[in-house]
Amino acid sequence: MVKNWGRSQKPEALKDRAEAKKIRQEAVDYWKKRNVVFHSWRHFYAARMADKIEARKVMLATGHKTEAVFKVYADHALENDLNDVAVTTGDVFSGLLPELSLGQVNTQKEGNV
Repeated sequence: MVKNWGRSQKPEALKDRAEAKKIRQEAVDYWKKRNVVFHSWRHFYAARMADKIEARKVMLATGHKTEAVFKVYADHALENDLNDVAVTTGDVFSGLLPELSLGQVNTQKEGNV
């Protein structure tokens, strides 16, 4: 047995601890490469929660005292928001432009109209 801070541990426990430390470091490196830090999760949490419940309630959970600062965290466009805008834009403006198939667009680009 190996002594560790006054506690006896079996070599297997030390091996498991070393493996856990290695896995933890790999996770830290993975997120660091992607420029994601712990504070990023605060932004993510605030933004997703603000989509579901009123800002005042989320501010209680996140500790933001002013709505202006909270909006820096929570006022992000989501992919679904952008998809909704694209669909609505198509619905609103589809009657203004003639319908073209993909084949017609490619033919016009090549100058073979």
